[in-house]
Amino acid sequence: MTNIGSAVIARALYRHFNGTPRTYDRMSGSGFKRAPNGFRRIGSGCYRVVYLHKESGLVYKIGDNDANFYEAENASRLRAKSSADLGFELVVPRTRYVTVDENAGMGMAIQEFAPNARATYCMTQYNWGGVSDYDCTCRRKDVCYGDVHRAVEAWSGLEDIHCYNVLVDRDDRFWLIDLAG
Repeated sequence: MTNIGSAVIARALYRHFNGTPRTYDRMSGSGFKRAPNGFRRIGSGCYRVVYLHKESGLVYKIGDNDANFYEAENASRLRAKSSADLGFELVVPRTRYVTVDENAGMGMAIQEFAPNARATYCMTQYNWGGVSDYDCTCRRKDVCYGDVHRAVEAWSGLEDIHCYNVLVDRDDRFWLIDLAG
């Protein structure tokens, strides 16, 4: 696995949240405790919350240990695999798993940040039984985001491929940012 990020920073973030970021914050009225200084919460899914470490430009994913471990394993596997036949540039970010609490068997994923990237939303992703009833809504001339999602799913063997897990940056590079499964 790639040696990026800091285990010391990951452990400090873990301690800030007492192991889970889903701590009720009475001050903000939200279900998430505020990020510590130097971090910004940039997203969340079903099992993890993602914080950008402003100084390093890396993201730290806190939450489900298995998801964090498999994210690093899948990133390593997919970074070694050629994506040249996809027909578009796909970035698999460098990702590292670090242990943050040995007694609890907990770890965190640290990953490269996809700068200036946005969701790849297209109605063709909405289907029932594998058949879409919607026309392309992404207004791209080169490749439909729905086609990108299907190609990335087939190429990677991952199932959770959607508009918030595959982003596109200003250089039209696609970023696979959730590789947990």
